[in-house]
Amino acid sequence: MRISKRSFTAVLAALCAAILCTVFLAACGGGDGGDNTADQTYTITAAASEDYTLTPGASSAKAGEEITVAVELKNADKYITGVKFNDSDCTEEGGSYRFTMPAENVTLTATTGAYQEVLEDGMATFASSNSKTVQKDAGEATLIIQTEKAYMSKVISEFESSDESVLPVSAITAEDKSKADLGIGGANDFEIKEVHVNIDTSKVNLGTSWLTMHFKDYGSSSGQATLVVKITVAEQAVTWKETLVFDVKDIYEEGAAYHVHLSIANTMQEGYQSFDDLTADENKQVTVQIDYVVGKEYLLLFAVVGEVDALVYHDLSSAIGSGSTAGSGFSQYQNKRLTFVLNGDTLTLSVLETTHT
Repeated sequence: MRISKRSFTAVLAALCAAILCTVFLAACGGGDGGDNTADQTYTITAAASEDYTLTPGASSAKAGEEITVAVELKNADKYITGVKFNDSDCTEEGGSYRFTMPAENVTLTATTGAYQEVLEDGMATFASSNSKTVQKDAGEATLIIQTEKAYMSKVISEFESSDESVLPVSAITAEDKSKADLGIGGANDFEIKEVHVNIDTSKVNLGTSWLTMHFKDYGSSSGQATLVVKITVAEQAVTWKETLVFDVKDIYEEGAAYHVHLSIANTMQEGYQSFDDLTADENKQVTVQIDYVVGKEYLLLFAVVGEVDALVYHDLSSAIGSGSTAGSGFSQYQNKRLTFVLNGDTLTLSVLETTHT
């Protein structure tokens, strides 16, 4: 059959039109079986963990959308070091995380680290007499940091708390204590020998928090330290029964009466105990049993009752009792401060002939 040139041209034109239409529809995603990836959504799931909970801002999203991730720790002894979506790192900013949704389903995971207690580092040591338990609404609690750095006259102190709802950093202040402040004296009495970390217990809440403390010599880059300790905030203070024995043989007088007074250092009016009309036994010793609030330092006064009940205060010898350098430290009376590290302990002090007002 013979096809005319005019008919052939018409057929060819129709065929070309059909091909162009097909290409156009494919390019626009039209037609049956088209793959419209621009509207496709992908799922977001979070891996389960005993240490944390991850909550994404959406359960599904399109590629290119920004997703936030909220993190809640369930283990107070752990901290988050990073959050991943599949094998990629989320962006961290101010403790929150976010990522851009890829063109695939996403699984969220987190990496964690464990807090480790650090009680001695560089120039700083967490005093063995410190208590790691703080009583709520009990005035000011003080943690003593002992420092060992020659010619250090000022310390820069910074703090971090793992749980601000329990122990807010705003409740913490630092106070440098020089040799002169502590009554040590000697050469270079300006040197800082302690930093007192004071906690306002009216601002804390029940629970536990890891306290990280950074210390740096203001005048030297070589002196610095970081200490880490777990602080528990409780409703009531822990109290021990302790015994003080005063050896009065150097000032002994037949029939003399004695007076003992204790008060918690830095509070003066709180937690004081007084013992009146005490007498010495056949060994020329005066014994009293005290209530000792764990972690506190006490000021201690010993006096002879004179005429018209006038009190003559005598100096006391330093004393070191039970304990160990590798363990909890020692029960002791040093630098006019009394501390105990064991329940039911006894500390013996000598009463000196020298007096003070």
